[in-house]
Amino acid sequence: MSLANRQVFEPRWTQQVIDEMRRNSPPGVFEANIDRRINMMNAAFPEAMTDAPPQELQDQMQADPKDKHMLAGAVRSEADCLSPTTSKTSTHRRPVRARCEWRV
Repeated sequence: MSLANRQVFEPRWTQQVIDEMRRNSPPGVFEANIDRRINMMNAAFPEAMTDAPPQELQDQMQADPKDKHMLAGAVRSEADCLSPTTSKTSTHRRPVRARCEWRV
């Protein structure tokens, strides 16, 4: 988010992405901390929340079924690039080099 704050890119997410972030939070993270982070993200980037892509669009995506909603959201919001982060690629202990995972 610090790169988005520096206007290096414009973040986009859907409610489904936010819900997934909440469900997949690391063990031991308090619900209040998750809520605070989500509220801060939405306050800092009010234009980032986009409408959920229609199921028909999600069905057309050539991706892992668990990732289709992210790719469809990127297409719907006319993103140039999709760079998802997961607990496998991102930790709080070390920075992660941003990369464009899929060209949209």
